[in-house]
Amino acid sequence: MKKDRKKAKHTPKTVLTAVWNALKTAGKAVWKVLRCTPRPFVWLARKIGALVCRVWQSRKTHPSVWKKALLASLAVLLAGNIAMSAVFVAYSVRTRRDSEWAMSYAVSTADTAAEAADAACSESARTSERTERTLQNWKYRESVYTGTIGDNLTWEINPESASLTISGEGEMGDGFDENQKPAFTMLYRNFIRTINIGSAVTSIAPYAFEDFTALETVNLGSGMETIGDGAFSGCSSLSTVRTGNTPLITIGEYAFCGCSSLKDLFLPQTFEEYHRMSDYNWVRFRVDEGNGIFTADEEGCLYTDDGETLLYCPVGIDAEYSRYPDYVIPDTVCKLDEDCFRGNCFNCLIIPGSVKSVCMKGALLNWADQIILRDGVESLSIENTNEEHYMHIGSIKIPDSMKTIDESVYGVVDAIEFSEPNRLLMKAEDGSIYSKDGKTLYLAARNYERTSFTVREGTVRIADGAARNLSLSDCGSISLPDSLEYIGDDNFRCIELRKGKTLTLPDGLKHIGNRCFMSMTVSKIRIPDSVQYIGEDFLLYTNDTRCTDNGCTESETVVVFDGSEAELRQICESALPDGVTMQYGK
Repeated sequence: MKKDRKKAKHTPKTVLTAVWNALKTAGKAVWKVLRCTPRPFVWLARKIGALVCRVWQSRKTHPSVWKKALLASLAVLLAGNIAMSAVFVAYSVRTRRDSEWAMSYAVSTADTAAEAADAACSESARTSERTERTLQNWKYRESVYTGTIGDNLTWEINPESASLTISGEGEMGDGFDENQKPAFTMLYRNFIRTINIGSAVTSIAPYAFEDFTALETVNLGSGMETIGDGAFSGCSSLSTVRTGNTPLITIGEYAFCGCSSLKDLFLPQTFEEYHRMSDYNWVRFRVDEGNGIFTADEEGCLYTDDGETLLYCPVGIDAEYSRYPDYVIPDTVCKLDEDCFRGNCFNCLIIPGSVKSVCMKGALLNWADQIILRDGVESLSIENTNEEHYMHIGSIKIPDSMKTIDESVYGVVDAIEFSEPNRLLMKAEDGSIYSKDGKTLYLAARNYERTSFTVREGTVRIADGAARNLSLSDCGSISLPDSLEYIGDDNFRCIELRKGKTLTLPDGLKHIGNRCFMSMTVSKIRIPDSVQYIGEDFLLYTNDTRCTDNGCTESETVVVFDGSEAELRQICESALPDGVTMQYGK
C-alpha cells in the first residue's frame, strides 16, 4: 500500500520531467538546425521580427495605414528577401566572398523595405496633420460663418459639408467690390467645395468666385438670370454647374476661364446671349430643345439655331498627342466665328464651300495636320497675334475658287496644296511657292536633305515667315537675287552655314524685318549700305560655334556693314547684337 501511494505521489513529477526532457531535446535539435542554417536566414528572421514589431507599434498612432504597411512590408520581405537571399546564399556556399556579397544584398534590400514602411508612416502623419490643420482653420473661424452681400443678400458657411449658401432676393450687385468683398472670399476660398444659390437670387457678380480652387459643384437657384464676367474663373476643380431649372439669360465673358474640369454645360430654354466663356474649348454644350436662338450637336459644338454660324467647337480638345480626330464642318454652316476653334487640335479639318470666308484669329487653332477647303471658299486669313502661342498647320489644300489669301497664312503652315495653273500662286522647281507674277516668295519648301537654298531671280520681296522653317543644317550657300528689296519678319532662322562661308545680302536690299537671321551659325555676314531699316532682334544669338564629337569650338561671327557705325545705329530698331565682331566700310 505504501509503495502504491509513493508511486502515485511521484507520478506528476515524472510527467513534468518527461516534458522537460522532450523540450530540451527539441531545443537542441532546433539549435543544431540554426547552427547549420546560413547566417542570412538567421539575420532575416530577426529583421522580420523587428519590422513586424515596428509596424505593430504604429497601430495606435497611425491606425489607418498600419495594416496596409504590415502587409506591404511582409510581402516585400518574404517575396523579395527570402527568394533572392535563398538563391544567393545557396550559391555562396562555394566561396566565402560570394556568401558575404549575398549577405550584404539581403541587408540592403531589407533596409529598403524598412525605409518604405517608415515613409508610409510619415506620409500618414503628414496627411493627418493637414486634416487636423484644416479642421482647426474651420474651428478658428466659427465667428465668421455668416455675413452679408450688399444690402439684400446673406451668406452662410457649413463647415461639415464645406459648402457656401447664398440667400436673399435680387442681384449681387456691388457686393463684391474690391474694397468690400465678403469675408468668405478671403477666409474660405481654398476650402469651399459646393456653392448653393438661393431661388430668389437673380445674378452672380463679376469675378465673385474667382480662384476658388477647391470648388467642385455649383447649384444655381431657380431665379438665376445672369452670371457675370469671370465669375468662376480659375476654379480648376469645378466639374458641375446645374443650370437646368433656371431662367438663365446670359453668361459673361470668360466666366469659366481656367475651369479645365468642367466638361458639360446645359443652356436652358431662356438662354439668349452667348459670350466667349473660357480660354480653351473644354466645355461640351447641351441646349434645351425649346431654345430658339442656339442649338448644339452630339459633339457639343454650339451653333445659331438656323445652323449657319459655328460659334464654338470642342472637338479634339481632349485628344491625345498623335491621335487627333478628323472633323467635317456641316454643309449648313456659312460662317465661322473667329474664336470657334480656340485650343483645338485636328488630324484633318474639312471646311465646306458654303463658308465663303475663313478667318481664324489669335493663334486659336493649336494644331492641324491638314486643312481641306472645299470648292466655294473664296478667302483665307489667319491672324497669329500671340507669338508665344504658335499655331501650327501641316498643310492647307486650297480650291480653284480661292480669290484672296492673307500673307499671315504662310507663316503658320508647312505646305500649300493647289492645282496648277492657279490664279494666285505658282510653284518653283524646288517646291517653293511664289506669287503668280513671281515677285513675292510666300513659302520656302521644307526639305531636310537640301544643302543650299536659292531664291529665284526676279523676286522683289520675301513675305513674313516665308523662310522661317527652312532649318538648314550644314548649308553650303544661301543665294539671294539682286532684285530683292524686302525681307519680312521671321526669316532665315536657325540655319547653319558651313565653316568659312559668307552670307552676302544683295545690293539694293532696303528692308530687313524683325527677328531675321536669328540663331544662325555663320562665319561672316555682309550687309549693304542700301539697307534703310533693320528690325528688332537682328542677328540675336548668332555666332560661329561649331560642335563635333570631339567637342565645340567657339568663335564670333564677323558682321561687315558697308556704311559707317553711325549709319548702322540709325537704321537699327534695337541695339547692335552682342557676341559678333563688327566691321565697317567696304
